[in-house]
Amino acid sequence: MAADPTGQDGPPTERPTTRTPRPGRAEILAAALAGDRLTGDRRSAAERELSARLRDADLTRRRSIADRLKSSPRAPLGVLMALVEDHESVALPILEHSPVLAEAELVRLAATASAARRKAMARRPSIGSALAQALVEGAQADVVVTLLANHATGLSEPVLMACLDRCPTSAAVHRALIGRPRLPAAVALRLVTLAADELSERLIARHPIAAVPDTETVELTRNRPTWWARQINGYFS
Repeated sequence: MAADPTGQDGPPTERPTTRTPRPGRAEILAAALAGDRLTGDRRSAAERELSARLRDADLTRRRSIADRLKSSPRAPLGVLMALVEDHESVALPILEHSPVLAEAELVRLAATASAARRKAMARRPSIGSALAQALVEGAQADVVVTLLANHATGLSEPVLMACLDRCPTSAAVHRALIGRPRLPAAVALRLVTLAADELSERLIARHPIAAVPDTETVELTRNRPTWWARQINGYFS
């Protein structure tokens, strides 16, 4: 009898295979609600059933449900809000992608959200000024950097200034600002007074800052903090 190549007596043991779990009833309902297959009473009944099943679903199933609903403009708001209040691995895809969540609701959530949840919101493809301001206020530098690195959404001058107000000495924030496709002149002028020499050189190379007449400098510093106006005027003196 030939020797067992595994060095064990008897037939070799089969290795267990890893299989993707088949979609359960809740996941099937989520996929149907994400599309246009259900209308009227059938849709309402499916929403109620999914909400009920969600309470008993394990974490893996809840993640799968979130993945099916995250990008759908037809996803039921009640189910989405339950997912947003769930474990972070369930909530983050919804916060980052869902077009159903209104800006006012996102602003409310941002006020008490963890850094991970704020960063997910900062990666959204479209961010209004109110949400951008809410994400910056009280945020850690990594949240601000995530927002600035999101080039898919425009950020207003007040929001960019708020980033510097929040993290005036953060090199990571300075680099993220410099990496933006475009910087308003006032933001670039302020940043060049705050950034380290190497970053200032990179800033000027990417966003050229021409010397400006005194009259324009006054306009750029209008309604700005006194300390910042002194910085800008000192830079061109």
